[in-house]
Amino acid sequence: MSLIERFRSENPQVNLVWRFYSDSAHQWRWERLAFDGTVLESSKSGYTQYEGCLANAGEWGYVFLPTLS
Repeated sequence: MSLIERFRSENPQVNLVWRFYSDSAHQWRWERLAFDGTVLESSKSGYTQYEGCLANAGEWGYVFLPTLS
């Protein structure tokens, strides 16, 4: 079983599709998406630092999974 398969089986409630982007005011924002692209949740405010945006997304369930090569 791969790391991702194991993670999904141990955490079935986690949605693994997240979008991080810079808005027109140059603020970082995040969105949590369904696999069909529907926005389920989004950041309530913008962040000047990308790290702040990641930290806020982490409070909403974002988990960094490195790419396996």
